[in-house]
Amino acid sequence: MYRQTALTLIALSSLMTHDTAMAAESDYTDEQEQVIAVDKRMQRAFVDKDIAALDSILTDDYVLVLSDDSERTKSEVLTDAKSPGSRWEVNDTSGWEVKIHGPVAIVVASLHQKGIDSGKAFDSNVRFSDTCILEDGMWRNVHAHASRAVSVKSSVRRNASARARRPSFRAQS
Repeated sequence: MYRQTALTLIALSSLMTHDTAMAAESDYTDEQEQVIAVDKRMQRAFVDKDIAALDSILTDDYVLVLSDDSERTKSEVLTDAKSPGSRWEVNDTSGWEVKIHGPVAIVVASLHQKGIDSGKAFDSNVRFSDTCILEDGMWRNVHAHASRAVSVKSSVRRNASARARRPSFRAQS
C-alpha cells in the first residue's frame, strides 16, 4: 500500500511539474511561438550545417552586425556555415523577448555558442536582437545584431565612477 501511494505521489508530482513547465511556456502567443520556433530552427541549422534551412530563413538582404562593428551578409554567413573549418557543437538560445508589430517581429534573447572556427575553439555567450518579417506566411530574419553579454548594472557603475574621476571641462568664470 505504501509503495502504491508513493508511486502515485511521484506520478502526480511529475504531472504538476510538467503542467507548471507548460504554463511557463505558454506565456507566449501563438505568433510569438512561431517566431521562436524559426529562431530555434535557425540556430540548430548551424549545428547541423543545414544550409538549405539557413537559406530559407535569412532574407537575401540579411545583415548581421557584430559587436566589433563588422557586418556579415547572408552570403558570408552561409559560406562560414558551410566551411569545413567551422563547427558548432552548441548554438542554444534562451530568454526570448518577442515583440510583434504586424508583419514585423523583434526578438531579443541570449545565445550560447560553442565550437570550432578556423581551427580555433570558441565558447561564448552573446545577447542578440533579430528583426524578422512575415513573408508569404513564413517568418524570415532580415537583420541581426549580436553583442557580448555584459551586465548593464556593472557597466553603469563603471561609467558612473569614471565620470566621477573625470575632470570638469566647464568654462571657468
